[in-house]
Amino acid sequence: MKIGIIGDTHDQIPELKKAIQTLRDEKIDLLIHAGDWVSAFTLEYYREMHCPIRGVWGNNVGDPRFQVMAHKVGLDLEIADVYSEVYDGRRVHVAHELDKAEHMDSADVFIYGHDHVAKIEEKRGMVYINPGTLLRETFPWLTARPSVAVYDTASNQAGLLSLDSRARFKPVIR
Repeated sequence: MKIGIIGDTHDQIPELKKAIQTLRDEKIDLLIHAGDWVSAFTLEYYREMHCPIRGVWGNNVGDPRFQVMAHKVGLDLEIADVYSEVYDGRRVHVAHELDKAEHMDSADVFIYGHDHVAKIEEKRGMVYINPGTLLRETFPWLTARPSVAVYDTASNQAGLLSLDSRARFKPVIR
């Protein structure tokens, strides 16, 4: 299964459109959102994914009408404070903040966001994936290249994709 990963979208519509197209080009089977969606109106754009969407809220919850909007636009959407599921034998855990990983020793993959820094790391046998953000400037001291991630459960490989060039800019984890 190929999982597309996005996070910290913060209503950035032009970048959200690029992210959705990039992940569609990757032919993902599932989209996981690592939190900070903000406004429910953005769900209209996710219809183009044509796959189930799972995710977590984050610390910028925003509009409380997500489930109503998801139903209205016909999305298979589940959002929770934390999310765990097994895909192809890989235990995937999603939380918005990295410090929630401390209690997830049983996970194979931990997906998070919050700090807006795109990275993939392997520590103690667990793959940590932060897809980054769609914001170009997130704090006065931090600029970012909008990015998403893809994780393949069959090969246990993950990669980051820049929305500016659609190039993988981090080594793939095995």
